[in-house]
Amino acid sequence: MTRFSFGPLCRAFQPVHKIFFQTADSSERRGLKPCVHALIVLPAAVSYYLIWRFGVNIPRWDDFDHALVLLRLRDGAGGPLANLAALFSQTNEHKLVFLRLAALLDYGLFRELNFKHLAYIGNSATLLLTVLYYKSMRADGRKLLYFAPAVFLLLRSLHWDELAWGAATLGQYYVLCFAGLSFYFLARDRDGNPLFQPLSIGFAALAAFTLANGLLAPFVALGYFLYLRQFKRSLLWGAVALSLWGFYFLFHYVKAGEPLATAAISPPAVYLSRVLFSTAHYFFVSLGSAFAFGNLTLAYGLGLVLFACFIHLTRNGYARKNPAVYLFLAFNVLSIAALAWGRNRFGIQTALTQRYLFAPLTAVVLTYIALLEEQFEKDERRKSLFARITGALALALVIIPFPGAMHPFADGKTDLIQSVNRWLTTNEGLLYKRSRQAGFVMTALLKSNLYRLPAEAVEISANHSSPGTCAEGAIEGLKLAYDAVAIPPNAARPSLIRVEGILLKDAAPEPEIRVILKSDEGREYLFAAHAVSAPRLGLYLAGEKDIEHRRFAVLIDAGAPEPGTYRAGICVDGRAVFHDRREAAEKALSHGLWSFSSFGALDPGVYKWSVSTLLETTSAGAAEIAIAGSK
Repeated sequence: MTRFSFGPLCRAFQPVHKIFFQTADSSERRGLKPCVHALIVLPAAVSYYLIWRFGVNIPRWDDFDHALVLLRLRDGAGGPLANLAALFSQTNEHKLVFLRLAALLDYGLFRELNFKHLAYIGNSATLLLTVLYYKSMRADGRKLLYFAPAVFLLLRSLHWDELAWGAATLGQYYVLCFAGLSFYFLARDRDGNPLFQPLSIGFAALAAFTLANGLLAPFVALGYFLYLRQFKRSLLWGAVALSLWGFYFLFHYVKAGEPLATAAISPPAVYLSRVLFSTAHYFFVSLGSAFAFGNLTLAYGLGLVLFACFIHLTRNGYARKNPAVYLFLAFNVLSIAALAWGRNRFGIQTALTQRYLFAPLTAVVLTYIALLEEQFEKDERRKSLFARITGALALALVIIPFPGAMHPFADGKTDLIQSVNRWLTTNEGLLYKRSRQAGFVMTALLKSNLYRLPAEAVEISANHSSPGTCAEGAIEGLKLAYDAVAIPPNAARPSLIRVEGILLKDAAPEPEIRVILKSDEGREYLFAAHAVSAPRLGLYLAGEKDIEHRRFAVLIDAGAPEPGTYRAGICVDGRAVFHDRREAAEKALSHGLWSFSSFGALDPGVYKWSVSTLLETTSAGAAEIAIAGSK
């Protein structure tokens, strides 16, 4: 029997390890290797410190869309094919496979989804990109000096909306990381190692399924080989591009909408010119936004300069000198152009949005490396001077605004904490475009045990029990639907119990509404409920179209009741009702509350499954809360 040996496989990977992870330039031979390592780690270390200090495990914006898909993937309902379809399902124009895999990995390790952990994972791309920049530079003798400005430029990426948001970093950072790795191994493919070409193709595929602009990576490679007149490799990358695009757009839906925020203009030529002008304007502003500090004019000017540098590098054949850097730069320029085409209808100010600054910043870093190598290749004195001036300017642009840059981090953390506290008390306030849908998703995440609200984020006081008794029994003319959730869910002793509901009672006068917690041993606790307006009520309760008179909510201090298992009910005029909420969920579906527009970013198929499943999750059975004894 032939024994299998890992020796050939290990020997095959040795060149990859040597090229990408080992360094041997003269700077390191002179004992500066610790300084090189410190520079490489610096951007990631600063990012991790800011996440540790200001990050908070609370979802926001697109996190609520992703959570629906993640809950389906966690539960694994529908079989392998259905789960695979959910993994590759569409969110807006993207198929966020890498984000979903990272979230599932975090859940697998910690048994709950932690949005702060996702920010840590996303910012690990900063370390990989810094290594990639260093390995792509072709400089000997004084490489440490030439590399330092690139690191200082990269520190400009410290923004709250980008750095501390896991969904943003997992998409925006890692699509650049995977594309850059693809071009790096593509450039190294001429060294003859058989692994480099598959690695280049594999990272291009990863980029495509990290963010939609990753689909541009194989076309950049195709254009490069056509430029070199290497037609065999052109055919290969053409096949890769067609395969990725074909698989990507399989079952892809397209939203209706114009690329310009105006009505169509007649004649078509005038309208097309308006679209192209708007796109070009947005492109230049976005390209120069990394160091514009919110100034549109400055951003436009910097964008023109960067694009002129790119044209200069292209005309001088820099793609032949350092293809890894040039192709990566071309990918960034094309990505920003695609962003300009898709987002110009939202207004020119959105070109300065912090969450989209990383691609322009990467373009600045790559332009610096390219100009350093192309313009000063044979003049070490001018090359050193250019590096020193760039480094000093980059460091000044980071250090001078740094104290003020901390305020958005502190304010952003405060806003997130306040949003979840507003939701607990008023059922609105979560950071999402549709507050009621976000409230439903938050409730579903808590009840399904996928997510645990951090205890340190809860800064509100709850209701204490009031004296009185409430006998169980039916009430004539009463229609009722309600929901209860413990916070944190499935904890040995929750800190809060949140109840909300709606009812209609035919008889006058207006009934007194209280929430009752009743144990099997007969212990009862009553809590006064307060009225809430209709827009603040959870969507899974809003399906009760005929219940219009009373909408109520209460936040209960779970420290008051004795240990035990309690049923949550509603006490109306001295009579307690313990209601099964499944009927209310069925009515919510039958009334069409969950139209596709509610979560328009999601794939329609995944959306339909998620809604029906989550309504079952929130509505199944009577509400029971377990409260264990204190230690």
